[in-house]
Amino acid sequence: MTTRIDGVILPESAVEADEIPALEDIVAAFGVTILLAGVRERATGDGLGRNYVHIGVRTGDGWERHQQAKHHRWCLDEAQIRNYHLARVLDPGKQWWEAIELPRRKLPIIDTGGGATTAPLVCEDLARMDEVTDLLRRIGPSVVIALLLDGPQLASRWPCRYASVLAEEPGSAVLTLTSFGMVARSRPPGTTRSRAVALWHDPTSGRHELELDRGAGGILITASAGAKTVWTADGRSHHATTPDVVLSRVQQLRARSARSPSRRLLSRRGRQRAAQPPRPPGVE
Repeated sequence: MTTRIDGVILPESAVEADEIPALEDIVAAFGVTILLAGVRERATGDGLGRNYVHIGVRTGDGWERHQQAKHHRWCLDEAQIRNYHLARVLDPGKQWWEAIELPRRKLPIIDTGGGATTAPLVCEDLARMDEVTDLLRRIGPSVVIALLLDGPQLASRWPCRYASVLAEEPGSAVLTLTSFGMVARSRPPGTTRSRAVALWHDPTSGRHELELDRGAGGILITASAGAKTVWTADGRSHHATTPDVVLSRVQQLRARSARSPSRRLLSRRGRQRAAQPPRPPGVE
């Protein structure tokens, strides 16, 4: 088993904002230096809720924090409502839009060292052709991480199609991650059940559907970073200086005993509240 974990990633809307400090304490106890977590914030007063990625980078002076907001609202139509078996709570005859603020677009880029960079996105932002997508192609980050509230991450579905585009141009490795709860609810007619909660696609090793085994609580992926030569349109080359990130290993993670550091920290900050299921905001 790998003894060092560099980063922890949680899918879209996985936690509420006030749960972040407890998460930071937990992952810091295990030596983690990067935390990417999908955060949901409820609407207050006359305002709308928020949906964003919390980006935490642990340094010698503590946690450096940033946010990447979702730029496009999710719209649930009749087909999706029935595929996710939500007709008892949402009228299939209507369209239901996500009630979140849409702030000015921005794209934080994480420098992970050695020339490698990572860009986080939220769900629909992976699929929309807008300023952020154009900026991604111009920057060419080593890794793009898309946090989703979506069904199984299969090669036949939309996240893989858009991940393939970024893997081809600008040549980024792409990781998409959704929650197992949404994977379990997604049961379109005529399809078999899947446990694929993530998908990895890089230009060298291709695409990989990552399934969550029964009894497992998470997936540990190991990526190796090499160097490759790339060429510009006018014939210039960057010889063996561009990071090439490739998936090298996948392991299943299972819960430790109740005496582990994570259990003790959650207990101090209110373990019962942190275990509440997500309730994404929505309006008619």
